[in-house]
Amino acid sequence: MPNRSLKLTATLIGFLAALAAVTSATAVTPTKTSWATSANTACRTANAQIRKLPKVTSNQIFVADLRATVGIGPPMNAKLAAIPRPASERKAIASLLAITRTQQHLLAAMVPAAQRGDQATMSRLVTNGDKLNTHYNQLALALGAHVCAENPQPSG
Repeated sequence: MPNRSLKLTATLIGFLAALAAVTSATAVTPTKTSWATSANTACRTANAQIRKLPKVTSNQIFVADLRATVGIGPPMNAKLAAIPRPASERKAIASLLAITRTQQHLLAAMVPAAQRGDQATMSRLVTNGDKLNTHYNQLALALGAHVCAENPQPSG
């Protein structure tokens, strides 16, 4: 009987070890869904910060909101970049992150243009930003990051 008990214990230990290995492998293997869930969380936080900014009623508020948005972007981008990426989506996620970096540069360039009242530069920057935003939203939606494609507006 002791031999059978040892065999059963060894089998149980082997089973538990195998289960732990499978659980561990599953937990660390990123999926499109796990990436999207984390991305939506990061974007939800950033979107809430943007929505709290004052509603634009003057150029002064517009410039202040732009500055604040420029400050909100990098931490959100860092969070998105830190999310483990599934192999099947790495290229799309890299494109999404590249777009966010370019958008940040455009927003930063809008600040002095808005301060100067430079409508030609603002128009060019907004046109470029709209094109990038359309592509970003398409990628975000394809990746399941619907919150990232919400385009929040200051409304505080």
